[in-house]
Amino acid sequence: MNKKAVIVIALSIMFFSLSAQQLPIKNYSVADGLLEDSVFQISQDDKGYIWIQTDNGISKFDGENFTNYTEKDGLIKNISVYSFFSKGSFYSFSDTEMSVIKNDSINLFGKDYFSSYFNDSIVSLQFMSVDDEIAVYGLSQNKIYVYDDAENKFDLKHDLKPQVILTEDKNASFLYPNGMLILDGNNMKFVRLDTGKIFDVDLPDWDFNKKNDYSFFKYVPSVKPTKYPDEKLENIFCYEYKPDGSASLLYFDDLSKKPDVVFKDKFYVSVYSLDKYRNYGIYSDGENAYYTDSFGHIFKINILNGRKEKFDRIEGLLPYVRIRFVLEHEGWFWLATNCGVYKYNLETKELKHITIDEGLSSNLISGFFIDRENDVWIITDNNGADFLIPSKFETYSAKDGMPYSETTASTQTSDGIIWTSTYGGLYKIEPGEKPVYYKLDNNLPEKDTWGIFADSNDIIWLSTVDGRIFNFDGNKFTDVTPENFIKQISITVFFESRSGEIWVPYFDGMLIYKDRKFRYEKFSGGAWIYKFKYDPKGKKIWASGGSEGLFVFDEKGRFLDQFEIDKDLFDSQIVDFMFMDDETIWCVTYGSGIAVFDSKRDKFTEMIQEPFENSLIMKSAVRDSLGNIWFGTVNSIYRYDGKDFIKYTENEGLPGGSFRTIGAYRDMSGNLWFNSSFGIVKVDPYSCLEDTIPPKLSFSYVEINKNKYLDVSKIPELSYKDRNFVFSYNGIDFRNSKNIEYSYFLEGFDEKPSEFSKDKKVAYTNILPGNYTFHVRAKDAAGNVSKEISCKIIINKPWFIQLKAVVLYVIFLFSAVYLYTRLRIYNYQKNSDKLNAVVEERTKELKLKNKQIHDSMNYARRIQQSILPDEEEMKEYFTDMFLIYKPMYMISGDFYWYYRNEEYDFILSADCTGHGISGAMLVMVGKILLIKLVENKHIIEPAEILNMLHEDFKAVLRQDTDFESIRDSIEISLCRINRNTDVLTFSGSRRPVYRFTEENGKGELIKIKGERLFIGGKRKNESRFTQKDIQLKKGDMLYLSTDGFIDQSNPENKKFGSRKFEKLLEEYAPKPLSVQKRYLCHDLEEHMQDEKQRDDITVLGIRV
Repeated sequence: MNKKAVIVIALSIMFFSLSAQQLPIKNYSVADGLLEDSVFQISQDDKGYIWIQTDNGISKFDGENFTNYTEKDGLIKNISVYSFFSKGSFYSFSDTEMSVIKNDSINLFGKDYFSSYFNDSIVSLQFMSVDDEIAVYGLSQNKIYVYDDAENKFDLKHDLKPQVILTEDKNASFLYPNGMLILDGNNMKFVRLDTGKIFDVDLPDWDFNKKNDYSFFKYVPSVKPTKYPDEKLENIFCYEYKPDGSASLLYFDDLSKKPDVVFKDKFYVSVYSLDKYRNYGIYSDGENAYYTDSFGHIFKINILNGRKEKFDRIEGLLPYVRIRFVLEHEGWFWLATNCGVYKYNLETKELKHITIDEGLSSNLISGFFIDRENDVWIITDNNGADFLIPSKFETYSAKDGMPYSETTASTQTSDGIIWTSTYGGLYKIEPGEKPVYYKLDNNLPEKDTWGIFADSNDIIWLSTVDGRIFNFDGNKFTDVTPENFIKQISITVFFESRSGEIWVPYFDGMLIYKDRKFRYEKFSGGAWIYKFKYDPKGKKIWASGGSEGLFVFDEKGRFLDQFEIDKDLFDSQIVDFMFMDDETIWCVTYGSGIAVFDSKRDKFTEMIQEPFENSLIMKSAVRDSLGNIWFGTVNSIYRYDGKDFIKYTENEGLPGGSFRTIGAYRDMSGNLWFNSSFGIVKVDPYSCLEDTIPPKLSFSYVEINKNKYLDVSKIPELSYKDRNFVFSYNGIDFRNSKNIEYSYFLEGFDEKPSEFSKDKKVAYTNILPGNYTFHVRAKDAAGNVSKEISCKIIINKPWFIQLKAVVLYVIFLFSAVYLYTRLRIYNYQKNSDKLNAVVEERTKELKLKNKQIHDSMNYARRIQQSILPDEEEMKEYFTDMFLIYKPMYMISGDFYWYYRNEEYDFILSADCTGHGISGAMLVMVGKILLIKLVENKHIIEPAEILNMLHEDFKAVLRQDTDFESIRDSIEISLCRINRNTDVLTFSGSRRPVYRFTEENGKGELIKIKGERLFIGGKRKNESRFTQKDIQLKKGDMLYLSTDGFIDQSNPENKKFGSRKFEKLLEEYAPKPLSVQKRYLCHDLEEHMQDEKQRDDITVLGIRV
């Protein structure tokens, strides 16, 4: 290379380095899991996965992880010829072999396959797409085979003997919608695919030379097939490669006519595609094909009509730049070259250059791919693939010519110029011009600049690290530091009042500049002021004062008020603030998120922290022209749209770093500027509204009893033993793959969809037989929600409870009853004289049965009494207590229970649905479940005990499927007493606990209500039990009861009533407990008189 060329290259590299702007580009390489760095093609399937083809295999990418496939897994040896997707399968071709990746498994169709199944060998494999349907055909010397996608195999389609026998090495074939064109030497034939009929085709009138190499290809639009020979063999291209290295691109409007020579070149032609499937290295946007010659001219040809368009070499491309690939996208030519990426605007002629200085992993670029979200992937020669993140942010840093990347503040003059102070000088960004910076060499008095502000006269106020204040008029820096000014580093903010005065915070006061001189206004506090802002009414000026809280001033700068931070809520500095309305102020804190201040009540009321995760160190706030509020933090930016907080990080194009406390500014055009340690970031708020494409969601698998189903549509009906499931799913959004959240819902089991979370799978266990549908949605960081996908699960009932079995049971039962009845009638008629004796005998049997039942009930009562503690036993723990326990029958549906551990006493009264045997059965269930939860599992929180008891009770009685048991439930009053602190923790299911306490000699009965929820049964919503803590005093009384006492009626059918019951408790509470019990029993008997007991009755009284 000569010296001039070296100088040109060096100057160009220097120019682009100076004007470069760092772009958010993510490189994917072997280090990230990519199979190889030598990428030649990128594509995307209908589930959103990116497939990256390399020389020796292919990588499937979901946004986070790569899955690699190689020849060892069944891929063909050379996958770099062409490939495509169809119905969720990936097809990779060579001339004679094909690999199909379907549901993560690979099938290879090569020489061994055709030799084994057909005793044949393939000369050419061809594929075609018509109306999005893919057809794959294999051509041997005299047969055509067709691929069956459903069965994943080839079938013989037509036997072409004796008319077609391919014998020469050079042959070609390509498909039409209804036929195959076959070229063998100087012979050309057309085969109808539906009938196998063969037609001779006259070769066109052109110089067909066997010494040259010809490659035919065709664009087939989605049209309705017509019948040959009426169909014209049209829109055919042909490469003609000659031994001397020259090449031509030929175009046949009609194959029967002489071709049109598109162009000739002394070097091989670079030709790009024809349709969405790669075919011999060609690229197209659907109707147009693009190619270049060795001189850098770009040719565009309309495939449908053959119309050509030529673009001369783009001005600005240096002589050594060679175009290797062309892509037209949204009005731009994207050029892959040996010197990076060029973007050329076809309308404005603007040329942009992207190189390694802007973030590319390599300057040797070979191609592009546009994914479903309209984002650009860049293919490098040997550095993997670069993903150009669609950034909403522009960053200016030291790479763009800034004196220093560490910036502190920004302002704007009326001519639209942005001025930024940095640790290395003053930076000027003028629209349409190259950025300029001022340093010590430009008479800048100090390179380390801090606060900056442009006043209404376009005078720039600037503070430096040594504590001085300067004015800058665009040409000259003037020191305006007051005399006797104590230099400090605290001047980071300037403010201009509506009267034109400039405010400068200074120790415990304010320097106010007007008429070319300063005056001093003192105020208490000595705070470091971060920001000044007018209130919504424009009457007062508020300021954030760091650890001193908020300050209020009048228009003259006179101190009016101060509101100190509430250290019970937060203990961080207030660095910025935003008026949300006339009364509410959101204060941005350095470490505690947002503190909400109510100016009407003059107090801090609450903290907003949850949306900011690990970003509670906040540094700035600014409102855009759309009304959104933007917050700068140490590692991200948040946008609040009035409802949600949207987070932006490096994944969305931020450079990273820490955003400065005074570094948030809105310019006259509505752009926002954030200052950070990595440069100044420009945000166009309107660009942040563009992301409307939701994630692409699909199932990864469904696992049922350790069997994985990759194709969820093929899950069979399941046995009742298959009751455990794992649903795995994945949403793809390459812009921000790590912040996708999911919400799922198992219809028939869950009552409502789950909250959105980042979990990509969910497990269900012990699912009862029935029909279920699993639904899932995905949401990206911008709030876009995907279409719902679903999967049906059918679990069959056991054979012995299915309808057929039930019908057989009924038939058998009726048959048995009928035969039994007929037999009885026959025996009665035959033995009528013995009837009286039989009746007498049966009567004796009934009496015996009745006695046995009575004995059984007595035995059941003894069993129930044995599992319930008696009153004397309970008095060992509760020394002053009484118990009233009156079953309606011999056995009861009420029960009570107590338990003591090292710290707590538990006591409970419960009322189960029903009386007698049915109620007693539920008592056993409830008691056993309580023991399991509290005594075995050591669950001690009353609300949690009741919530888990509800779930376990439903599961034991199978209330989700057994409609007869849905009404079975329990009402409970549960108390836990801390023996060390005398704190009562109460949770109740439709039953209260009563507390009687005395204060200053006056007694009061307090009713503490439980939730209006049952234990067991179905609920309309997801309400859960809660608990209350009450501080008890020595001598307080607690009363627990079921509803039997208050619901008992008298002969006039009037209930005892809760009001009367509570009045008696309040009256009797001061008395000894034995007296209370006697009085209550007497009152109940007096109320009932001769009326029968209507329900089981339980009352417990305990004195603390």
